[in-house]
Amino acid sequence: MKRILFAIACALVFTACGDEFFETAPKDKLSDLSFWKTEKDFTLAVNALYPYMEGAGNIGLEAMSDNAVRNQNWNADYEVSNGSGTDENSIFFNEWKNNYRGISRANTIIERIADAEIDESAKTGLNAQARFFRAYLHFRMAFLFGDAPLIQKPITIDEGRSLTKTSQAELYSFVFSELDAAENNLPESYSDQDYGRITKGAVQAIKARFYLYVGNWEKAKTEAGKVMGNTMYSLDPDLSYSELFLYKGENSKEHILQHQYVRDAHECGTYGYAPIVAGGGSRISPLRSLYDSYLCTDGLPIADSPLYDPANSAKNRDPRLTATLLTNGSMFGDKKFDSLDDPDSPDYRGKGFDATRTGLNVRKHINVEDFSDNRKSHCDFAVIRFAEILLTYAEAKVELNQLDASVYQSINKLRKRVNMPEVTDGKTQDELRKIVRLERRVELALEGHRFWDIRRWKASEEVMNTDIFGMDVNGKPLFVATRKFNPARDYLYPIPRKELELNKNLLPQNNLY
Repeated sequence: MKRILFAIACALVFTACGDEFFETAPKDKLSDLSFWKTEKDFTLAVNALYPYMEGAGNIGLEAMSDNAVRNQNWNADYEVSNGSGTDENSIFFNEWKNNYRGISRANTIIERIADAEIDESAKTGLNAQARFFRAYLHFRMAFLFGDAPLIQKPITIDEGRSLTKTSQAELYSFVFSELDAAENNLPESYSDQDYGRITKGAVQAIKARFYLYVGNWEKAKTEAGKVMGNTMYSLDPDLSYSELFLYKGENSKEHILQHQYVRDAHECGTYGYAPIVAGGGSRISPLRSLYDSYLCTDGLPIADSPLYDPANSAKNRDPRLTATLLTNGSMFGDKKFDSLDDPDSPDYRGKGFDATRTGLNVRKHINVEDFSDNRKSHCDFAVIRFAEILLTYAEAKVELNQLDASVYQSINKLRKRVNMPEVTDGKTQDELRKIVRLERRVELALEGHRFWDIRRWKASEEVMNTDIFGMDVNGKPLFVATRKFNPARDYLYPIPRKELELNKNLLPQNNLY
């Protein structure tokens, strides 16, 4: 039921530099004079904002957390995860560039649509979608860079080179104001033709996430509660946990918002994370600390459970482990992932540039059938799903010390789905905080959340400032690398050097870069 197709023609509306438009109307290009006339024009322009949403790249983002490591140690994200990234690192530059490019495009739509002679109902909805993306991208800037420019209208190149920074707090205030406005002007749902567009419920879900990220527990609880009370969304009883992230799970009622992909037009590339023996690229290696975080089927950690067998460590574990990770000897379709036993296997640990460094590989999100389709991955990726909302609600209530039955119910809905023991009542706030954080780690693993979570919890200075491990053929820890994280520096990205060279108003640079 994929309906939003990101037309290539839409990209021609904008130029690479500041999204300034042509003054004349060349016959081979869309221009300021030939565009912005009809509802279709504005719909195409809004469609072009949707790829700016997070998507399958979130799998790779796990390598900048304590869940995984990049296999190639020269990659830009490897530098960031190792605490050695500089203001010339492409991760920082691309984040800055892409966010402001999306903001620029949203601003152009918002300005142009104000006086457009199109249906008023369509105008309201399209404007609200553009305002959503403008807020969404400004939030990323505020969380990742701290103080950063707030841009609310189209600007010229010269104006862009004289922008000043707005405080992080003011950016957050703008974001939530914009999201409120978008929410008030978006529908609860769309017809099949427009399935996948931003809905009122999607805005509420994103607000719940963002309020959680900034520590506004009361508002995070309220927004999550709105989504939980919406009968359009729920856990999907017709799908297993693993099926949620495959083609079978597209358009599930659990997915509140998905990044849509289209074969041959807008592909996601998730097959690149598949094991090499199955034609994949094995781009990241899950870490032992993630593997060990999955409880045994009696609900106890591996250190405390009599069910844990170091020689067969995947046995008697939370089913989400083997739905998320490939372990040595696992089958991926008809291919065996042999990372520790056979030195001739292409996936043998440390063999070549791409093979796993930890003995583990990604399973979640990867469709086996993509191999026979020339590895053309186009499975939609969940931007936000109902399970996250349950955990947002539970975490907010715990931080408010409102330890009532609804907290346990939210956690236990997820545990019951995979036949894991329920959390029993009577826990302290600190005990429940640890339970919720663990549940977030295993339920949302390899979806990109861990990167944000350890930063907002200020846990990176512990979990990213340590040795990291895989596992050897006997299941014992195997040293991979030592990571560093400086809490005085690394919780914020630096302003890219290229931007500082163009605009001295962006000084001072973030601390210690």
